[in-house]
Amino acid sequence: MEADEWHFLKEEQPDQANPADSELLPAVAQALQAGHRKLFIVLHTYGSHFNYRERYPREMAHFQPDSLTDAKFRNRASLVNAYDNSLRQTDALLADLTQLLQAYAIPSAWLYTSDHGEDLFDDHRRLFLHASPLPTYYQLHVPLLIWLSPEYRALHPKEATCLQAHADQPVSVSLSVFHTMLQLAGLRTPFLTDSLSLAGEHFAPTPPIYLNDHNRPVSLSRLGLDSLDLQKLESRIGSLDLF
Repeated sequence: MEADEWHFLKEEQPDQANPADSELLPAVAQALQAGHRKLFIVLHTYGSHFNYRERYPREMAHFQPDSLTDAKFRNRASLVNAYDNSLRQTDALLADLTQLLQAYAIPSAWLYTSDHGEDLFDDHRRLFLHASPLPTYYQLHVPLLIWLSPEYRALHPKEATCLQAHADQPVSVSLSVFHTMLQLAGLRTPFLTDSLSLAGEHFAPTPPIYLNDHNRPVSLSRLGLDSLDLQKLESRIGSLDLF
């Protein structure tokens, strides 16, 4: 509500309505049609929040069966299918957003990330959902995707080259998203730290952190993670003490 303009889709619909994330796109199109010279849009999606089966229309139910939605271990196959279907729905949303931006042929970019992952009864601990007092690998490992329009790449080849060069680097999104967005937008501020921006020449991986329930950063090496989670994290990013 601090933005110049904001919309809460759920509040604009009848009680118990469950708007799809795709319903955000008409608002994006309307903002683009206004002809702003500079524009920053934030889309806060439902994504893959439980109940996963409610996150996509029936025609997007690619993985079957997906009808058993009670959070019980015996329903794991159905829950995983529903979760994967919700991911395909997010993929479709990003594809549609890309097509919408391309239609305007303007310098544009989007960045997508998640605030957390999910436990889906993945191992012997039989954990489900997220927000555990002690997170797991499945909660910590999240996607970070960045797309640049051809027009943006032509105007900002340096940023595009840096992003490509850092594509395989381990990233702590809680640190890097803010600085990367500043640089992508061309904002000049003393708050921009080049070593934390994936679009900067001097980006360097940092010790991965976890934002706890009080929004305070805690080093993963000091969280007391389960050995199983440590092994999975280190297989992805190397030793947590490496940085």
